[in-house]
Amino acid sequence: MKRKIAYSSVAVCAAGFYWVLDAVVCSLLLHRGTFLQSVADSSPGILSRRLLAVVFILGAGLVLALRARARRVSPYGRSEDGKFRDLVENINDVVFSLDLEGCITYCNPVLERISGYKPAEVVGSSFASFVHPEDLPGLRRSMERTLAGAVEPHEFRVKDRQGKILYVRTSSRLFFQGGKPVGISGVMTDITALREREKRLRQLSRAVEENPCSIIITDAEGQIEYVNPKFTAVTGYEADEVLGRNPRLLAATNLGREDYEELWKQILSGRTWRGEFHNRKKSGELYWEWASISPVRDESGKITHFVAVKEDITERKFSDEALRESEEKYRMLFSNEFSAVALSSEESGRFIDVNAPFVKLFGYTADELTLMHVEDIFAPPSQVPTQPRLRPAGAPQKTPVQWCRKKDGTVFPVEMSRGTFPWKGGTMVCAVFADMSDRLRWEQAMEELSSLDALTGLANRRVFDEWLEREWNRAVRKGESLALIMVDVDHFKAFNDTHGHQRGDDCLRLVADALKACTRRSGDLVARYGGEEFVVILPETRSGGAREVAEAMRAAVEEVTVDGKQPAVTVSLGVSCQKASEGPHPATLIDAADRALYKAKELGGNRVAVSGPHPEPRKQVR
Repeated sequence: MKRKIAYSSVAVCAAGFYWVLDAVVCSLLLHRGTFLQSVADSSPGILSRRLLAVVFILGAGLVLALRARARRVSPYGRSEDGKFRDLVENINDVVFSLDLEGCITYCNPVLERISGYKPAEVVGSSFASFVHPEDLPGLRRSMERTLAGAVEPHEFRVKDRQGKILYVRTSSRLFFQGGKPVGISGVMTDITALREREKRLRQLSRAVEENPCSIIITDAEGQIEYVNPKFTAVTGYEADEVLGRNPRLLAATNLGREDYEELWKQILSGRTWRGEFHNRKKSGELYWEWASISPVRDESGKITHFVAVKEDITERKFSDEALRESEEKYRMLFSNEFSAVALSSEESGRFIDVNAPFVKLFGYTADELTLMHVEDIFAPPSQVPTQPRLRPAGAPQKTPVQWCRKKDGTVFPVEMSRGTFPWKGGTMVCAVFADMSDRLRWEQAMEELSSLDALTGLANRRVFDEWLEREWNRAVRKGESLALIMVDVDHFKAFNDTHGHQRGDDCLRLVADALKACTRRSGDLVARYGGEEFVVILPETRSGGAREVAEAMRAAVEEVTVDGKQPAVTVSLGVSCQKASEGPHPATLIDAADRALYKAKELGGNRVAVSGPHPEPRKQVR
């Protein structure tokens, strides 16, 4: 199409040139008087018309030429043969243009593939409306620099049609018409996958840097390219002291030629080699390492690097040597050990040897056990009974309980201790088992007889009942008063819902400590009555004294803080006081205190209420 327009322009210009030439020739002939006089008389009119035709033809040719040039330089490649349009619309990146206000005026179809938006849906929208709010300040600064004439890349996050966050990089610049800036054109590249790869690389790098084992990376020739911090901690060599050198610089005793040949044969074939090295630290100290060396391949499958992961096994090595030196003594101890002992391979999980007590405990013969996997002696989760709590809350359990299964199917608890040591190129596991059936039954009985509340450490309900009965009988004999305080944490359910049960338990423990701190006499008792309720027995105490103690407790709880917040909770307290001879049973004292507690709750909480001589009937809703 462009060629046709160009040919037309040339034809028009040629015609114009012909008319000009004809007019000039005619003019010259007229002036020289060589033509007929009749022709000469009419020549001026003809010449004028010819000149006008020339001007018209030249103007038309100029317009056609300018239109052809305009088509060749139109933005975004809008050429007549569509080559530049195809380039813009099929490029892998988003091509866009904005007006000076930041509104989108054009986007190529690639936008739909990347974000899900069709170009027609975003044209006329503000570019900033698609940008993550946290990146808007940076976008504004980038726009300002672009409007100032700068051309620089900028990275930010945008939202696609489904709201997914994409990472993009843009490069934009001003474009001009008539020497004036009319908008911004740019290219936007989706770099989300790149950012994800960078994140994974950072995670991998952190895992290598913080690994508890020494890690060495060498090139294909065995020259060190990287060591992690643990390598420096173990060997004493800094990274720059070993880079470019062979790991053999650590060797205290060389491996045999056959060992080295086997090592290289395995790693060059793509397999992992595992074995021991006897090495020397920078300080000269000798140590043993258990190493695993693996090859690393590139995309074509060619081995480019080797990675060695090493663990210091010096202590285990010495233990192994000592074990070998005293093999006979070990065998005697193992065979005559009163506890059940089993040796197994950590790699295969198979039994290697067991002693007589182990055979007796589990009911299997030694030959049967050597054909079994270690996991076969443990009871499956479906057969494990609910384990009783052996100790008060918070007390550490030194050895966890394991549940095992005998040959006859009996499930029983054991206490197991386990250790490992190197053995014949592998790792041996030595496990000692002790039957805990009798111990569990005994500890369960002790817990049932325990006098303490497991959560707060206060006396439990059983102790409170016994204490109240005893103090009531003593007060009857002496004709003394007995006071009782019922304490309830205000709005504790709301506290639990807000902070969680763990914080709720912490709060109850702190409240219990505050209440207990307000009692001084050996005969006073603070107990947990149930849930968030506490009860206090004050022997030989009258109503006024009991009220003072209750007020002190209320104030002490106000000082309790949980997670730095004060007050964490408040309490309501009901006080009752009676002469023991005036009531038929201590339950009357509890009932009176409970009614007073309800009154304190009804008045808004965080207060003390004292039971009067004629309390109102008890209401059931509190």
